[in-house]
Amino acid sequence: MLAGQRRRTYLAPTRRTRRTRRCPIESPCILVCHLDPASGICIGCGRSGEEIANWVAMGEKGRRAVMAALPARMADAFAKKPVGAR
Repeated sequence: MLAGQRRRTYLAPTRRTRRTRRCPIESPCILVCHLDPASGICIGCGRSGEEIANWVAMGEKGRRAVMAALPARMADAFAKKPVGAR
C-alpha cells in the first residue's frame, strides 16, 4: 500500500443466512481499478485479476500475505524505466 492510502473494509455474505453481516475484510483497494496489460496487476492496488476475484474466498492469512507483498510488487511493476529501455 502506498503512503497516504487507506484500506477499505467490506461486508461479507454469510453462508448460513445469505445475508450481509458485519465481517470486515481488509482490502488494499483504492477504487482505481485497471489491470495493467504489461504486468497483469491492478494499477490501483497491485493485485492480480485472480487475487481480486478470489479476495473474499481467500482466508485472512492469504489476504495478509498478498498485502505484505504489494509494496514490492508495485515498485517492481511500475518503476520508471529509462526511455528506450525494454
